[in-house]
Amino acid sequence: MSGRITRRRFGCLLAAVLVPSLSGALAAGVRPAASAPSAAAIAEYRRKLKDYLDARAAFEAEAKAYWEEIATKRRGRNAKRRNRLAVTLDDYVLTQPPVYNGPKRPVSPLPPETEPERPRKPPRPIPVVADLLRAAAETFQFAPQRPASELEFKRAYAAFASAEGLTAEQAVRVYAFEVGGYGGYDSQSGMLRPRPGARPISTAIGYNQLLTTNSDGPYQATGTPPSFEHKYITEDVPVGLMPMSALGGAAGVPTPAIDALITLVRAMTGKDFAAEARTLERMGLAGMTASQIKRMVETGGA
Repeated sequence: MSGRITRRRFGCLLAAVLVPSLSGALAAGVRPAASAPSAAAIAEYRRKLKDYLDARAAFEAEAKAYWEEIATKRRGRNAKRRNRLAVTLDDYVLTQPPVYNGPKRPVSPLPPETEPERPRKPPRPIPVVADLLRAAAETFQFAPQRPASELEFKRAYAAFASAEGLTAEQAVRVYAFEVGGYGGYDSQSGMLRPRPGARPISTAIGYNQLLTTNSDGPYQATGTPPSFEHKYITEDVPVGLMPMSALGGAAGVPTPAIDALITLVRAMTGKDFAAEARTLERMGLAGMTASQIKRMVETGGA
């Protein structure tokens, strides 16, 4: 006990001596001097920095070429579709994007340079429901018929789905998929609970969805599709949803929500997508079991 008390008193005494001295030095604008890095440390840092910059530049060049090929292939597919030509696997890039595996950026031994803080740009305003309704009335002289309640919205949804040829089971499954968020049919993303100063995070409306906030890589400038002739439909259905459904069938796993979406898109667009769909036959997986498909994916051999 006496040893702990002695050490504690010594610590308090040391703090009493050092803290006023340090506070006085800081008040006078004097900071403890950091030891300057050696010439060898600076040379080693510069060597590692050069290695990093060279590796990063090589990766950026490879990645740029890859995404340029993605864009070129997409333009080619769009041209084929405009001319009603068949789209084949050769019209897609079938490899994954490059991944940087080089050295990490080294930490500089030199003291950081202070830079003046840059002024932040004000956030771009996002329209709310009232703005959209006002713009519809002023620009298009259009006033949408708004349901008075969730029940009325569900009835209108069911009537539209039935008119498009969906069965009751398909309509329920698609509706369940679309309403997976929070809120109601007229909730805007970020505005679920009204509060002072609240701002929306996108223009997506209905069950707090975030559909227009996609900012991943090359899709960041896509925005909301202007029509059904968009890659979210013409590409994602035949090369995304349809192969998922086929793989689920091969594995014995039901995909009711995916199947219902495919049916809905076919009804809305009048297209079957069979000609360009990525089927098991076109992927070389026809007749395989789930374990064989898994082995093919992991090792490249059945």
